[in-house]
This record gives sequence, structure tokens and C-alpha cells, in this order.
Amino acid sequence: MRRLTLYIFFMFLSGGFILFAQEDYKQVDSVTYKHFVNEDWEKLIEFGEKTTQNGADYFYFNLRMGIAYFKLEDYKSSLEFLTKANQNNSYNKIAVEYLFWSNYHLLKEKEAKEWYTQLDDSTQQRIAYTPNKKLSSIYLEYGLKLASDRQFANNATYLNLGLTHHLTGKIAFVQAYTFNSQSLNWGNYTQHQYYANPSYLFNKSTKLNLGLHGSLFDGVFDFLWEGTYQSPPPMGFPGASFIDTLADSSYQINGTYKELGLLIEPRFTKKWNNIITSGYFGFYTSKGQSNYLETYYDSTVITERTGPAIISQSIEVNDSTSQPVGATINQYTIGMDFSYSHWFITAGSDLKFILNDGNSNFFFSPYLKINISEKLQFSAYYFKKGNYAISLFEGSQLFNYFAPLTRYSLTTKYSISKKTHLYLTYQYESVFDNFNGVDYRLNSIYLGLKFKL
Repeated sequence: MRRLTLYIFFMFLSGGFILFAQEDYKQVDSVTYKHFVNEDWEKLIEFGEKTTQNGADYFYFNLRMGIAYFKLEDYKSSLEFLTKANQNNSYNKIAVEYLFWSNYHLLKEKEAKEWYTQLDDSTQQRIAYTPNKKLSSIYLEYGLKLASDRQFANNATYLNLGLTHHLTGKIAFVQAYTFNSQSLNWGNYTQHQYYANPSYLFNKSTKLNLGLHGSLFDGVFDFLWEGTYQSPPPMGFPGASFIDTLADSSYQINGTYKELGLLIEPRFTKKWNNIITSGYFGFYTSKGQSNYLETYYDSTVITERTGPAIISQSIEVNDSTSQPVGATINQYTIGMDFSYSHWFITAGSDLKFILNDGNSNFFFSPYLKINISEKLQFSAYYFKKGNYAISLFEGSQLFNYFAPLTRYSLTTKYSISKKTHLYLTYQYESVFDNFNGVDYRLNSIYLGLKFKL
């Protein structure tokens, strides 16, 4: 009797499902399809939840419900219906991709990685997902800065090595080492820089990171200037008085200048659909120590002529100054980075208010990125700064040269494969040299390679 009762009960359930499948399938499919096409996600979910209680469970119904919940950022409910859709049809790649994204937004790293491996190569390349790895990418870049006026400056050498680590689903760490060197008419310098940027992901639209950038500048003064000046003979009548001057002068400086710098830049980033805003506070401090010897020499012969009479006088000056000098500079920055993406173009600007030694400055740097295709991308930025330090791109680039500088930068990125990317950068710079008090130009070419592991 008990078995018969159970049999009748299960027949009732299956009969009810058959009754739903026969009489209500067309209506459910029609209504859910209409709401899906019109993107009426709330109506679709409201109707679908009622229908679920009546036994609706087929591929397109579950897929539409899963996508609707996903669009409303209810990723847990989305995952529930998309899992059912995948059970209904495991070959559909739309369901697989949404399953990846739902797990990704829920920070389920292991599950997201499993669904990602089931996607085809073109979809994986479009998503460009990077799973947790102790070392996820390596970036190498080398370049030359070609000086336009060798009277003041020679070519400069640039080297950069960057590493990216995805430690967990929420924690990432980026670090980089940069080397610069250049010879100028007053001597030469080398600079070593180290950049670290730990970040914490609250969710896929909210991030907190801390940019840290240290620098060690090592300069050598080795400069000698010599010159002779003679005043031109004056025009006059015989018997008139005039003075003729002949001067020999020289200036020499020998010594060293070292500077340690540190940038601390906490930043909070929020994404709304196609808009990304990033507010930050920056503190930069540097301590310089100079130790050099300056030598001045001046020999002047003054000849006075009055008619046939000639009077000569010689004046000689020889002086030297030794200057071990230390100086500390503190600078404060409040900034906002804003970008907007539409279709294949992203445009934005980095805005800063800088307080340095009692002086305030406003700085902005616009940038543009254009995705030509899945393999080709162009990006560009521009800035013009004064007698203060600046940082760009979450503190990864630090310009600690306290003098006017203008830069135009254009980068082409080409994806050789899914894991190998080639970067070619051209930069034009106008640099003011504090020692000489002149501007000179730099035309720079950099070649970079990024390997994803």
C-alpha cells in the first residue's frame, strides 16, 4: 500500500510537469523572451520566480533568469540558474562565460578558473583573465633618450623590469625597478628607482591600493668653463680718452650630489559601468646631500689711453668655495583620476593639487587609449610640469626632477599571442636644465615585452 501511494505521488508530480510542459511552455518562453530582449530584468525575475514554483526548468528559461540576475549584480542567484542551464545544455558557451563571470564577481577563484578553461581561445583573449599566481607576469623595457643639443646633454639610457603577483582573489602586488643614466656638460648622473603597489579588491568595482616609490639619485659634478673677453676699440677723435679691457675668466666645480626620495600614495578606486574614478593623497619627501668644490678665477687687464699717454692696470681674483650642503623637501598632493570608456575608446585625465614649499600648483595630464582590434592598441598621454615632483599611473612613474618638463608620449601595443605582448613607445620631451639655465630636447624610443605566466 505504501509503495502504491508513493507511486501515485510521483506520477502526480511527473504528470504535473508534463501538464506544465504541454500547456504553459509556450507562454513562459514567450514572456521570458520578451522581457529578456527588452532588458526588463526586474519583470523577468518576478515572472520567472513564480514560474519556477510551478516546475519550469529548461535551458533557455534558466539561462535568461541567470543573465537577468547577473545584470542586477545578484551573482549568487545568477550562479544558481546558470548552473541549471549548464546542466540542461553543457555545450552552450554563453552559459559557460556567464558562469565564469558570476564566480569571478563572487571571488570564487578556483571555480572561475575552471569555467575559464572551458572557453575558446578568442573568448579567453577578449576576457584576458589572470588567475591567482605567485608570479603572473613579467615586463621588460629598454630605451634610449636621444638629446638634440649635445652642447648641454648626451643621450640617456633607460631600463625597466616589472613583476606582477596575484596572491589571492583579493590581493595583488606589483613591483618594478627602473634605471636611468645620462652624461651632461656639467657631469653625469645615475638614478635607481623601486616601485611597489599592493592592492586589495573589495569587489570587482572597488579597490584600495598603496603606491610606494623610492629613488636614489647619484650625481657627479665635473665642469670647467674658460673664456676670454676683450672690449672693442672705441670710435673717437685723436686725443680722446677711452678704456680697453681684456679679461680671462674660468669657473670649475667638482664634487657629488646624492638624493634619496620616497613617494607614498594611497588610492581608492571605484568603477561605475564605463566610468572609473580614483581619488588619492600623495606625500613625497626627498633629502639631498651635496659635497663639492667651486673655484673661480678672473684676471682683468684695464688699459686707459688719453692721447699719447697709456696707463695699464691688472686685477686678479682667485677664490674657491667648499659646500657640503644638505636639504630636505616635503611635498603634498591631492588628486583625482577620471576615465570614461565607450565602445573602443577610453579617455581620461589625472588632476592634482600640489603644495610644495609654501607654493601651490595645479597639474593635469590627459590620456587616451584606442583599441583598434583584439591585437592592436594605441595609447597616449601628455603633461607639462613646473618646479615640483609628480607621479603618474598609481605612482608607477615618478618624476622627481624639480624643474620644468613637458612630455608627449605615444605607445603601440601588439598582442603577439594570448600571453605575449609587444610595446613600442615614442616620447618627446622638453627639459629645463637648472645648472645651465637652458632647455634641451629629448626624443626617446622604448621597446617593451610583457609575458603572462
